[in-house]
Amino acid sequence: MARRFAGLLLCQIAALFALGVLQVRPDASMAQAAARYDVTGFRDARFGMTEQEVRATARDSFGAKDDEMTVTVNPTDGTTKLIVHVAMLEPGLGEGRVEYFFGYKSRKLIQVNVVWGLDTNPPHNNSAMIAGAARLQRYFLGFTWASRTVRAGVPIDDSAVLVFSGDDKRSGTVSVVLEGVRYDVGPNRVVRYYPERLSPPKLVVSYVADRNESDVRSVIRGAF
Repeated sequence: MARRFAGLLLCQIAALFALGVLQVRPDASMAQAAARYDVTGFRDARFGMTEQEVRATARDSFGAKDDEMTVTVNPTDGTTKLIVHVAMLEPGLGEGRVEYFFGYKSRKLIQVNVVWGLDTNPPHNNSAMIAGAARLQRYFLGFTWASRTVRAGVPIDDSAVLVFSGDDKRSGTVSVVLEGVRYDVGPNRVVRYYPERLSPPKLVVSYVADRNESDVRSVIRGAF
């Protein structure tokens, strides 16, 4: 049944792209009928891990080598980011990267971003990126989230859409943002995407450990 439904969805997407537009109609009611989603990290990387522990999971999950991983420090908030480049994260989206963020004080994993659009040449059109965003939206809508936290298909600005966001029953949150796309809002506030390139597209899935607390450097009292 699941395979038949997935095949039907892909056929519908292909037909809409042939017309030059993809209408994404989020059905938030789906999120009330399935298993609960707990935001614990991404793949085998779990919140609270150290950088060395995350490196080990990246080697096992993606075959990444240490010299292929990049570490940067944010001079403003004091967090550390470990970037792992991955040849294939999701079929149809191609090469991407996983960004692991470690807290300023704890030096433990507090956030993971999965990003497409920074590691490859910009496509001729945004069709694959839009289709990937639709798949991710439907995937996350298939879980149960905290009451009244699910948002889907919400315009952010002229070229970016919040494809999905939801909070779990504890303190974690997931969001999917599609940037650099041409879209409009049709009847019943349904977002309609157009495959023509507006700017280099980017798709970001963010997993945040605690939406209520930030393990970042604060401005010193009296500094300003």
